[in-house]
Amino acid sequence: MEAEPASEAEDKRILQVARELCQQLNLENLYPERVSWQEQYSRRGRLSQDKYGNPIGPYVTPHFPLFYHRTLILRPIIRGRLVTEDWRPLLASSIIFYGQLRPKVNRRSTLGVAPTLALSAVLLLGLLLRNSIFNELSIVFTLTALIIVTAAAGAYGALMVSRKSMLLADKTAAELVGPQALLDALRKIQSLKQSDEQQDKMSSWAWTEYGDAPSIEKRIKNLQSLSGSLPS
Repeated sequence: MEAEPASEAEDKRILQVARELCQQLNLENLYPERVSWQEQYSRRGRLSQDKYGNPIGPYVTPHFPLFYHRTLILRPIIRGRLVTEDWRPLLASSIIFYGQLRPKVNRRSTLGVAPTLALSAVLLLGLLLRNSIFNELSIVFTLTALIIVTAAAGAYGALMVSRKSMLLADKTAAELVGPQALLDALRKIQSLKQSDEQQDKMSSWAWTEYGDAPSIEKRIKNLQSLSGSLPS
């Protein structure tokens, strides 16, 4: 029998760990059917793809696996560089976030954009109905400025809520798999990043992370504060 390619074997091991955790946490609705290694991801399907069919959007965070539509999305930079003992705590935190906490984050985010939508509706209706109040440019400019400010505040607030929820997921995952296991996995990824950048400064682009997740340094510090007996 022909040996199974290492990449396929790794994908199967990761999927198995993710599925076991979903069952353990009673989150079968998150049960992944496939693994996808991507630099970026998009929730707009074919509307956000390059000419090769690759997603164009936010970067996948290397240290925080993403669950989307029964797909486990992972960053290629860590492919083949982690073992099962590393994947289990990392996946546990992501599963807890996407399966338990993400709905609350989405609701908070929706509330955050409500002021922007309300102000936009007032401005749009005023202009369409040609209300006399909106003949004053100062009124229009003021509402436009408020829309921009509330939109920025809403986006920032949603980002902060998401990051705080991910840190909370780390805490819950630490209780499930042990804080040392999660700390070791994060430190290993941090070490890989530092090693890559020391060998080739141009490799830093492969570790780019402009997403909703807190930095790996923040995650490590948060775990250390939760368990003061752990070594720094």
